[in-house]
Amino acid sequence: MSDTKQITLGTTAIEVIHINLRRTAFSIVNTDTSITVYISPDPLMTALTGYPIYPRESIEFHKKFGDDTRIKRYMIAASGTPVVAIDTETTEKTDEEEAEDAKNAK
Repeated sequence: MSDTKQITLGTTAIEVIHINLRRTAFSIVNTDTSITVYISPDPLMTALTGYPIYPRESIEFHKKFGDDTRIKRYMIAASGTPVVAIDTETTEKTDEEEAEDAKNAK
């Protein structure tokens, strides 16, 4: 299942990805043409400590790449109020539920 939303950022970090044990991937597009945005799992992040997503660029996190897609992510803008587009992918079952199903199928 896929879900897409747009979020306006500012110069104070906000939570943009909530905990979800069923999330398998997400991507973030910085739709702004001139402002860099930053992402981090740290709620106390700043533009100095976050990972940059430059104007008109994107980043993807995926379980198959070894990323922990289930945890919270925070974002902040270098300045202004840029908009980011976020697309998340979820599965019907958590990893634990899949493992239990596989164990019971034997």
